[in-house]
Amino acid sequence: MARQEVRVLGGLIPVKFEILEDGWVTCYTFEKPWTTGEVVAHYAEDIAYRSKMDHPVYSLLDFRLSKQLPPSDIFRARSNVPILVSPTSGEMIFSGASAFEKRIAETVLKIIRYKKVKFFDTNEEAWQYLRLRIAEDKQAVSNAK
Repeated sequence: MARQEVRVLGGLIPVKFEILEDGWVTCYTFEKPWTTGEVVAHYAEDIAYRSKMDHPVYSLLDFRLSKQLPPSDIFRARSNVPILVSPTSGEMIFSGASAFEKRIAETVLKIIRYKKVKFFDTNEEAWQYLRLRIAEDKQAVSNAK
């Protein structure tokens, strides 16, 4: 996978934010222990990046290394979520989420009536889907020119 840039605040941080696939995907990688504040800390950079794009930007939420219950204040993270507020947002893709993490995400997304979401058990399945969608979007952008 092509990496455009990597942003890691400090040394080892439980929530890593990256821009991947030549700018078509923002990726949040969760590693135990993580907090809601560490997720929200990346929102401004994500929103600023998306505002410069003229194509859909997908979000991959990689929970393979999370192995923890979501923090009790996780519902606070739904305010100003970049993929929810940006006009260039593609789908929200979850990879490796536990059954409980998936249930929490489904609940939050149902409350806010967000339907552009997919869940995959493995990162390989998630990337296969993302690359297919990106190829379709690139074709649509090319045809529109």
